[in-house]
Amino acid sequence: MEHYEELDGVRIIRNDISHFVWHRDKYDRVIRVISGVDWFLQMEHEVPRKMNKSQNMFIKKEIWHRIFCTSEDVDNDLVISILDLNKKE
Repeated sequence: MEHYEELDGVRIIRNDISHFVWHRDKYDRVIRVISGVDWFLQMEHEVPRKMNKSQNMFIKKEIWHRIFCTSEDVDNDLVISILDLNKKE
């Protein structure tokens, strides 16, 4: 089971600790926060950065990272748009 739902480049990540997995992406990507509060992006060996609404964040391919939430509100999903860069269609 995936730790997110995705449709047309918009991803919803549920506020569930089991979904906050370290992973690497196949492509460089830019993510933009649509909604969600108290969510953070943490790159390997770096301090977590708070994700703010309408903020663009760059994630380099093959770099370990995770997204997590500090809020205990289970209805506080993170909704982001994703633009994969250099992806061949």
